[in-house]
Amino acid sequence: MLLGYVRPAAKAVCGLAIAGGLLLAGCGSDPEKSPSTAATEAAKTPAPQSGHAATLADGVIFNRETYPDFVAGVTGFSAPEAWGRWTEGPRATIEFARPLPATFTLTVTAAQRGDKPISVTVGQTRKDFQFGRIWEFKTVSVPIVTDGTAKVISFDIPEPKSPKELGESEDSRLLGIALVSLKVEP
Repeated sequence: MLLGYVRPAAKAVCGLAIAGGLLLAGCGSDPEKSPSTAATEAAKTPAPQSGHAATLADGVIFNRETYPDFVAGVTGFSAPEAWGRWTEGPRATIEFARPLPATFTLTVTAAQRGDKPISVTVGQTRKDFQFGRIWEFKTVSVPIVTDGTAKVISFDIPEPKSPKELGESEDSRLLGIALVSLKVEP
C-alpha cells in the first residue's frame, strides 16, 4: 500500500506518467491511514525489516518495502511510495552493517522541496547537494574520501516543510528530500 503525500500540482501526473525520466504510478495516499499515522509508524520503526540481497553498487532503491541486507538501520525516512521515500524532519540517516569503503562515489537520485543545498555527511566528509525541484528528479554523483571506518550517511535538510503548513494538504509530516536511489560505487 502507498502511504504519503503528493502535492496538488503533481496530481496532474497521477496514474502513469513520466517525470524526469521516472515512471510515477499510484500517486494517492492510503485511505486507511492518515499522513500523521504514516509519520508515526515511520518514527517507530527506524530499523529496516528483513532485507534483501544487494551490493553497495546496486544501492538502496527507496520504493521497496525493505532495505538491502547491508543496511543496519535508518532514521528520518517515511514509508515507501511508488516513486521512493520522503525524508521526514531535519535529518535522515542510513547506518550500514559494515564500514563503507575509504574512497567511493556516492550517487543519489532525488528531488527536494526547498531551494537550499542538502548537506550529506559520511564520516568527517561533508558535501552539499542541490537536487531538482520537487518531481524534477536529478542524479548527483560526488567522490567521498573517509578514513575507512564510517558506517553512516546523514542527510541534513534545511527548513523541511509540511504540506499542511504550505496549504497543500492535511499532511503534517516535515518533508525534505524525495529519494529514489542511493549507490556507493568504488
